[in-house]
Formats: sequence, C-alpha cells, structure tokens
Amino acid sequence: MSNFYKDNPDIEKTLDAVDLREVAELCEEGFRFAKEYDFAPTSPEDAIDSYKRALDVCGDIIGNRIAPILEQDPDFTKIITKKKFAWDQHDVLLRRLYERIRGRKYFQDYLDSGEDSLEEDARLWCRIYERELEDSTKLSDILEDLSIYWNDDLGYALGWCCRTLRELGQGETWRLPPLFQSELPGNESLESDRKFVVNLVRTACGHFDDFTNQVAELTPKWTRDRLCTTDLCLIACGMAEAKMAPQVSPRIIINEYVEISKYYSTPESSAFVNGLLDRLINQHE
Repeated sequence: MSNFYKDNPDIEKTLDAVDLREVAELCEEGFRFAKEYDFAPTSPEDAIDSYKRALDVCGDIIGNRIAPILEQDPDFTKIITKKKFAWDQHDVLLRRLYERIRGRKYFQDYLDSGEDSLEEDARLWCRIYERELEDSTKLSDILEDLSIYWNDDLGYALGWCCRTLRELGQGETWRLPPLFQSELPGNESLESDRKFVVNLVRTACGHFDDFTNQVAELTPKWTRDRLCTTDLCLIACGMAEAKMAPQVSPRIIINEYVEISKYYSTPESSAFVNGLLDRLINQHE
C-alpha cells in the first residue's frame, strides 16, 4: 500500500528543514495537556515521535479513496456547506478516535493487507463506524449540542452510512438515503407514503391555528407558550390525520402519536397527548 508522505520526497525534505522542537513547544503549549489526556506528549522528543508516527499512519489513510470521492461530490459538499457541518471544534473526540483506531487489529490488518481496492477502502470506514462510533457517548453529546435529536437512533443512522459506504466501494455515486418506505428498493408496489406525509403536513399547517385554539379551550390554565412545542405539533398532526382519514379508527390514530411522544417528547407527554387527542378527535365523532 502506498504512503502519501513516505512516497513524497518533497514533503520529507520540507519536514526535515523545520525545527520540530520549536513546533512542539508552540503546539503543545508547554505540554500542559499531558495532565488531562494520557495520549498527550510530555516532552519535545515525545511530541516529535508522536508527530512522525501520526504522519506515517495518516500517509496510509490519505491513500484511502473514500474521503476524496465524497469531497469531490457536488451534492454531498452542497449539503455539508449548507448545514455548516465541521469537526474542527471537536479535536478531542477526533484525537481519541485516532488513538483507538491506530491500536485496532482491523486497522493494522488494513495497512498490512497489501490489497489496493476501493472496496477495501470502504470496508475500513464501515469498521470504524460500526466499532468506534455506535456506542460513543461523546459523539452523542456533540450531536445533541448541535440540536440533532435523532441520536437515540444513532445505530440506525450509522447503519445507513455503512450501506452508503459499501455502495461507494462498488463504484456507485453518493446519494441521500430514501426518506420514505415506499421509495426503498423493492417497495415500488406500495402506496406512496410521501404523498401521505405531504398531505398530512399541509393539513396540519393549514389548520394549525384552529387546532391550537381547540387545544387552548381544553387547557385554560396553559398558554400556548407554556405548552411543549413537540406535543402541540403531535396533537395537530393527529387531528389532521383524523380529518384526512375519517374511516380510520380514532384509537389507532391516537396510539400512533402517543407512541411517537414517548420517543421524542417529555416523560409526561404520552398521557397529555393521549388525553387531549382522545377528547379532540372524539368530540367530532
């Protein structure tokens, strides 16, 4: 397997001309991080050795073609730019992740395999996602700080990431995974749930003021600002679905939104959503 740094004499020549002791003193800020992190260098010599080992490993990683494929994909980069996703504020997570990966047998096997294929490159990333990220509490905390609240489904999301990586390893181009069940491969015969969701959201938004006014009548001690926004949205969607599909049993509709509230709202929300939807939907029966 080629190594970007070892195989590039110009880079080695540039590094040899740099006073790495001075770089280490500046970058490590007097080596104060050694008191907080066991992987941090404790001296200029320790830092220089760490830098060289990191360059050696990074040289092998840079030869992996998955990241460049994503970096050059216009649709992928457009989403990353629009969402302003970046990891430069989370260097501690990345450093610890790097240290773990470097010590893993699967990573050493990748370096020693001698196999030079896109499929093998994708397989490495799948192993990193599956073995290092799924149970990462630090990653979950970062996602929550970013207001990404599907971290309870992190394993599911990482599974789709691995599926995409395997597709890239087979030479396919990147694309967002299907959002709707009817758009999954093999489900072409299913009725479009995209159409259902669009109609549901339109109905809920179009009648939102009316729905919230009805909620207010049943909760005189609570102003709209004091109601949990998630609960209010779930109630509005439940009322919208009952309006769209009067042939469906109210209990089925109510149970759907009660279950959703258990995952995505407060501990008290399921009883609140159940009681209000029961009164609101059934009063129109």
